[in-house]
Amino acid sequence: MMRTIWSTLSFLAVVNMLAILLAVGWLYQSGRIDTDRLERVRELFGSTIADERAAREAAAAREAELAAAVPDDPTLRWGSMPLTNLAPADAAERIRDLGDEIAMGLGRDADAINARIEANYRARKDEIDLREQALDAREARFEQIAKRSGDAEFVQTVTDLEEMKLDTAFSIIQAWYDGDRRHLVVDVLAGMGSQRRSEILGEFVDQGKTDVAAILQLALRDRTAIAVTGTEALDAKPDDEQASSRRNGADPLSRGINTPVDA
Repeated sequence: MMRTIWSTLSFLAVVNMLAILLAVGWLYQSGRIDTDRLERVRELFGSTIADERAAREAAAAREAELAAAVPDDPTLRWGSMPLTNLAPADAAERIRDLGDEIAMGLGRDADAINARIEANYRARKDEIDLREQALDAREARFEQIAKRSGDAEFVQTVTDLEEMKLDTAFSIIQAWYDGDRRHLVVDVLAGMGSQRRSEILGEFVDQGKTDVAAILQLALRDRTAIAVTGTEALDAKPDDEQASSRRNGADPLSRGINTPVDA
């Protein structure tokens, strides 16, 4: 029993000693304590409160004796009064200033930590928002691809463009592209046969618009990736309207170019 009590007390003593050493080390490393401040603290606690009270009473008694001994002349009375011992008061003021400095330093450190946490939070939130926007855009693009794939009007448009003369079909596709309807152009090209699609892209190259051909080629690749990744979700939860449209069939449209509504 005594051994257990002794072990517990020894453990607590070691923990307290380590805590004190860590606190002193932190104060020293952070520049909040040095030998001068330690000396001021030692001077403050070098005398007891009773000693300070006795010193003040003795000083007050001496002042009273001197005041009684000098004539009632304000100039002589104030000029002959001895200075009181200001060391205890000065030490108390210094230790109070030391405490204020420590408190202000801790406050500044807390403010800096809070600022870093808020900055990291804002950066992480912006990153998440950008990812969510990209995901929403990708889902919207897949829905657009799926809708057009089951749209009879769109399918007829692709068929008409494949049967037209190359220069006529190219002029229509180029007009769509210049009208900022790139998704429509990409979907139409994706719906064409590989030979017709290569001919259209070749027309862009022949007219010195190699950059446009490269952009469309990359967009076709991205469209394929979006369609592949979204197929499983679409198969798991088919669109009721698309299924109904496929069962009932679409109204036949007249020949000619019928521009889809969604670009």
